[in-house]
Amino acid sequence: MNEAGMDRRYILSEREEAYQCHIRFLFLYAIETGQGTLIKLLLEKGADVNEACPSGNKPVLYALENDRHDIVHQLLLCGEINLQRDEWSKLLLYASGKGHRTILELLAGDRSHFDDEDDHGRTPLSYAAENGHCSTVQVLAEKGARVNFADDLGRTPLAYAADKGHKVVIQELINYGANKTTLDELKPTPLECAQGKGYGEDILELLRE
Repeated sequence: MNEAGMDRRYILSEREEAYQCHIRFLFLYAIETGQGTLIKLLLEKGADVNEACPSGNKPVLYALENDRHDIVHQLLLCGEINLQRDEWSKLLLYASGKGHRTILELLAGDRSHFDDEDDHGRTPLSYAAENGHCSTVQVLAEKGARVNFADDLGRTPLAYAADKGHKVVIQELINYGANKTTLDELKPTPLECAQGKGYGEDILELLRE
């Protein structure tokens, strides 16, 4: 190849690199600002859903960091994301705690790390129960999440629901076999958690033996 040909290839290579860099920049910007239409266009133009962002996380986790649940959902729907187990666990904890059932169901279609714990020994079901997301509790329980799993503080999902006074969630957990007692006699029972908050008799009655 002559010198002119090599120069042309070099120029084309530089242009392609600049183009891809521009696509990456716009892709991250669209995720951060929640622009679903732009994300769709960039995916069609070759944006890579598995390429790490400057933070080291994949785009779907970057959307998670920015609390863009609609973008998380959109990226998961593209069906091309390759995530490690710890990354799936982060998404499960996020979807459960925020009550995003649709995201949870997308994750459930591929893997089932429903009892993966965070740094405090808490599971997705624990967060869903604490935040009163009944439909999310249902999905997790149906998928086999352990309703009586206790975290590092010895608290079960039922104890968290009782502490927050989520009556419907309390009933749902009991329907799925949640124990009203505690394995650690030094820890408060779900009933004691509810009594300490002064909740009404309708909630207390559900939690009595």
